[in-house]
Amino acid sequence: QLESDIIKLEQLKSDLMDRMLRCPITNLYLEEVLRETLAIDLEHQQHEIVGFALIQLDQLNEINRKYGKDAGDEAIRSMTYQLSQIKGSTSQVYKQKGPGIIVYLKQGTKEMMQSCALNARNTIADSDVFIEKVTASIATVSMDEIDLNQSVQEQIQQVFSLLERRMWFAKIQGKGMIID
Repeated sequence: QLESDIIKLEQLKSDLMDRMLRCPITNLYLEEVLRETLAIDLEHQQHEIVGFALIQLDQLNEINRKYGKDAGDEAIRSMTYQLSQIKGSTSQVYKQKGPGIIVYLKQGTKEMMQSCALNARNTIADSDVFIEKVTASIATVSMDEIDLNQSVQEQIQQVFSLLERRMWFAKIQGKGMIID
């Protein structure tokens, strides 16, 4: 009996730890998990890392104001669903600390990353699962832009800094923009 209880407690502990690493809205792993995964991948050079795409709904603030936070959360869930339907087998999807979703393309080409960004933008814009028509702005960063002579932590910081700056620029340019 004691052994069975210990096994159940270990499983509960494991489940709780996993839940702490996931976004409660999307059930995606959080950006912190991506940063740790990327650090391991960079340190071990396990993959031919291609790059990243940060995707944010342009109308999220308006949806939150018009319909409430629950509708905004549902819009993020809908975007997550759309992205999970189109992502490739060499991509992983994570929840950004902010309002976006990050796609991590672990293998492939820069053209595949650009195609993924274009496909994501068009799929979201054409979708009827949102409470109203939406567009998505996308920022991409390719690993060939990153100074690999820096420390792993500096490389990771450079990736996320570029994503944030490009997203800011995309939002200034208009709706549905892709900045790479």
